[in-house]
Amino acid sequence: MSEREHELAGKTAVVTGAAGPMGLAAACALAQAGCSVALVDLAGERLERAAKEVTGSVAFTADLTSIGEIPALVARIESRLSTVAVLVNNAGVLSNAKSQATDENEWRRVLAINLDAAFFLARACVAGMKRMRWGRIINTTS
Repeated sequence: MSEREHELAGKTAVVTGAAGPMGLAAACALAQAGCSVALVDLAGERLERAAKEVTGSVAFTADLTSIGEIPALVARIESRLSTVAVLVNNAGVLSNAKSQATDENEWRRVLAINLDAAFFLARACVAGMKRMRWGRIINTTS
């Protein structure tokens, strides 16, 4: 077992956007390193397929634009697995509209997933990380 795998073994990791290719790759790597992995995505059917590919994972379908529901999501993950030690904020969306055609609602939707969700997920997980005196937060962006 490598030093990195030893450091991660037995810890709980959360990966958002887990039904997509980048999220699935991150989840697989964390599972191989010995983590219990919470897969989070809005695409429930694709998420269930992803959960079958990631050993020891648990799927959590969630709309991360519902900021007020994020603490409850983290609580469900921690009650099912354990305190979150690794958070991979990978969920993201793009707008296909040109800047001139992007209205306020579309802009707010993009920011809600790409920025707000990452912040509020980190905020919900950091207290547990502090109690454990160990934690990692990884943010991916485009």
